Amino acid sequence: MFFKKIWQKLRPQNVVIPQQSTPDDNLKIAIQSFWNEVKQSEQSLSELQPLDLIEKLNNLLSENQLDVIAEIMGGEVKKHKIIFTAEGKIEHFELVVEIVKLAPSLDLFEIEAFRQRANKISDLEINFNGTSFSLGHQIY
Repeated sequence: MFFKKIWQKLRPQNVVIPQQSTPDDNLKIAIQSFWNEVKQSEQSLSELQPLDLIEKLNNLLSENQLDVIAEIMGGEVKKHKIIFTAEGKIEHFELVVEIVKLAPSLDLFEIEAFRQRANKISDLEINFNGTSFSLGHQIY
C-alpha cells in the first residue's frame, strides 16, 4: 500500500502507457490502409485498362502484406467487380472475408469475396502460355 501511494505521487499524470498491438490489430490496420489507398484513388483506378487495374490492386495488396489476390470482372451494377480470392489457400480464407467485410462503400466498384462457380460454359476461359494450359473464369 505504501509503494502504491508513492507511485501515485511520483508518476506523471498525463502519461499514456502504450497498449501492445495484437496480430489482429495489425491485420486490420493493413486492410484499412489498403482500402484507404483504393478509396483515395478510386477514380483513377476505374480509368485503368482491366489488366493494369488488376496489377495495381495486387501491388497494393502486396505492399500492405495482404497475401490474397484481386481479380476483376464486369460488374452487374457498377463498371467493375473486384473479387478477392485466396487461390485455394484455406489458411487465407478468413483474410479474404475480413478484407471484404472492412471494405468501404465505393462509388465505382462492386466488392465480392471468392470467385463464384461458373453457371455456363461461356463463363470459362482456357489459356495457353506456350508450355501449359489453365482453365478459369473469364476475367478482364
